[in-house]
Amino acid sequence: MVETQSHAEEVVSEVEVAAGDAVRGVELAVIALLALLVSPPLLILLVIVVVPTVALGLVAAVFALPVIVARHLHGRRLEQKR
Repeated sequence: MVETQSHAEEVVSEVEVAAGDAVRGVELAVIALLALLVSPPLLILLVIVVVPTVALGLVAAVFALPVIVARHLHGRRLEQKR
């Protein structure tokens, strides 16, 4: 009983730390967004760098998805034949 209670306390502690980290990440994102809104040149640079990078990533994902699915299905067929 004591062992399960200490394990539960450890899990709760880890969840609290993860929640705190998530809140800190949101705070940093808000600060970064406000900094970009205050400084238009940085916003322009962000758009010039991030938008094409995200677009390129999406295009790569669209082309890679059929390959990943085919490999996954092919791997399952090989496992079934064994």
